[in-house]
Amino acid sequence: MTPQSSTAVPASRLRAHAAALQSHAERLRTRAAAVHWTGPEATAFHRQIEQLADRCSIAARALGRSAAHLDEW
Repeated sequence: MTPQSSTAVPASRLRAHAAALQSHAERLRTRAAAVHWTGPEATAFHRQIEQLADRCSIAARALGRSAAHLDEW
């Protein structure tokens, strides 16, 4: 087994997790935008959801980079 073939499965799994995280981020943003209540609590809620979505997106990009590194190895 070559090093590249031994890393293909882990790389594809990383990509799958990255896609799932990016999907979660998009879903969080979409659903938060659909909440139409106002006030300080709503502002705090939206800020927390946006931060969570950002963390999901950042993790998705990191997993994608890790998969690319595996592909190069």
